[in-house]
Amino acid sequence: MSVAFNGTSSLLSWAGELVGTYPCSIFCWIKPTSASVNQMVLGSGDFGGTREIAIYAEGSTTGKVKVFSNAGGSTSAASTTSVQTTWQPALAVFASATNRKIYYAGGAVVTDSASSDPFDVAHDRFVIGERPISATLRYTGDVAEVAMWSSALSQTDFDSLAGGALPETIQSGTLVEAWKLETAADLTGTNGRTFTATSVTDGATHPISRASGNTIAVPAGTLTLAGQIPVVAVTANNTVGVPAGSLALTGFAPTVSNSASNVIQVPAGTLALTGFAPAVAVSGAGNTIAVPLGTLTLAGNAPTVWNYPRIVTPSPLKNNTATALSNETGAAVFVHNTSTGALVVKKTGLTTDADGNMAFQDASLSPATAYRCVFQLASGAEGLATITSQ
Repeated sequence: MSVAFNGTSSLLSWAGELVGTYPCSIFCWIKPTSASVNQMVLGSGDFGGTREIAIYAEGSTTGKVKVFSNAGGSTSAASTTSVQTTWQPALAVFASATNRKIYYAGGAVVTDSASSDPFDVAHDRFVIGERPISATLRYTGDVAEVAMWSSALSQTDFDSLAGGALPETIQSGTLVEAWKLETAADLTGTNGRTFTATSVTDGATHPISRASGNTIAVPAGTLTLAGQIPVVAVTANNTVGVPAGSLALTGFAPTVSNSASNVIQVPAGTLALTGFAPAVAVSGAGNTIAVPLGTLTLAGNAPTVWNYPRIVTPSPLKNNTATALSNETGAAVFVHNTSTGALVVKKTGLTTDADGNMAFQDASLSPATAYRCVFQLASGAEGLATITSQ
């Protein structure tokens, strides 16, 4: 869901300097408990010194969210929208020593042009829950999806983030770090930096509900579906366990034995289960279960789950001597729009299997859409292909 801060002792801190010069941008989703308290949400600074940048919820003084810069004397710009106690997106952009912007909720961007350079001294921590330079102005409330870039994000970028885009899909070439913060234990960012936590707890809610695809491919094993759908267990011998109640089997005429424990034994093939709302379709050989959108919990045999559209190479990647590039590690793929050439997403840390095949998924992909993909191996070798997503 998110991470909750108690306003007295809660803290997430990473020791070091994420960005040490202009430009840079900081984004987060915030849900403060009070709209009438001055509290620093997060930022970067020189602890014990006088240099810092931050997102500041100045509830009791101005009632606004601010982009805040301190270089021995502070300057800021206040949002047009007042501090809200519901989930809202906040983006602070530090374009230069004389150009800072705050985007908050649905309000118009506000710019501060006073001269302030807090990067003339190295910062030694990035912190959530209190002021970057001191243990004051502590934050009470929830935080999720924190990210920092070494670039100046735009109104378009903010609109995408506010609409639910994952931070790692926005200007990925300048993304320094992004932390999902779905729980108090989810503290490692997409680029490997891990927060040190003090007295944080799990937040009760999350700001964004993201729909995913409705096909889940798993190896033979147990698949548990939870949420608004029935519990179904699929094993290698095509045994499907269902709750007690009426069960209709369609798709072919299987031999059915309905025991007291409600276990249905069926041969391999397509099986549609109805009567438990919604229907679940099970195919035999590939153990593929298609379900409507919902919450899914997978258990047994560490199955592979594709909960976003994915790209799979239609044939093995090969070098210029037609040798399959097997078991490559540390590869990257740049996925471009075939019409505009714009970068859709960059995926790193990818691998090929023993046959040279590669697959990856991302929320920014659209299903059944052709993309121009540039494959880059760890060695620097590159290849180009147009691939349609699944």
